[in-house]
Amino acid sequence: MPRAMARGDCWRDEGREPMSTRLLALALIATTMAACALPWDGLSDMAWWQQQLARCEHWCDQHPITFTLAFAMLFAVMAAVTLPGCSVLSLMAGPLFGAVGGTLLVGVASTLGATASFLVARHLARPAAQARFGHRLQPVETFLARHGRWPLFVLRLVPLVPFPVLNPLLGLSKMPLSHFVLPSLAGLTLGTVPYVWLGLSAQQLASATPADAVPFALAATLLLATLWWLRQRWQKAVSR
Repeated sequence: MPRAMARGDCWRDEGREPMSTRLLALALIATTMAACALPWDGLSDMAWWQQQLARCEHWCDQHPITFTLAFAMLFAVMAAVTLPGCSVLSLMAGPLFGAVGGTLLVGVASTLGATASFLVARHLARPAAQARFGHRLQPVETFLARHGRWPLFVLRLVPLVPFPVLNPLLGLSKMPLSHFVLPSLAGLTLGTVPYVWLGLSAQQLASATPADAVPFALAATLLLATLWWLRQRWQKAVSR
């Protein structure tokens, strides 16, 4: 491979702007157009969401400790078996527990679910998998030994490997439990922030106008840019 390609110049076209600049420009245009094109009048019909949220708020006020534990346990189980609905619970966590409390609760619960999937694969499936597919798992072992914990933190933010695949795959590897839990907790907690923020802003979003959509478009663009930057760091780390 030529040295220019190794330095990441594959993202550039000769005589033209870098590919990254064009991608960010397209992301800005796309998110702005999408936000302004949404049927904002239709978003005001959120009766179902408000009804469910009010019911949960009532339960939370009546039995705060029990409700919080039940919410966290439900989220952890759904995350462990990859049932749909975790995104909805993440959106509800903001109004129910606040920005900080909701983010921490969802981050811890999702980490518990991921850890459960990791441990099940390690203790129930690893012996058979190592005996049958040990040679195929060797590249994973080599990669983890070379790059340490940092790639897992990135994969929690940029899901290049699907959540249902990543947890058991790492459970089949030799990665220590502590090396799995800490990066997962940090990455999943940070990745929860947009969902909790959106849940807190749901009522404002329901009554928003196209002019009010600009902050949401800019926030989405910033998120896209952050994910792109993390992906570039990931690719550079892998290529070393």
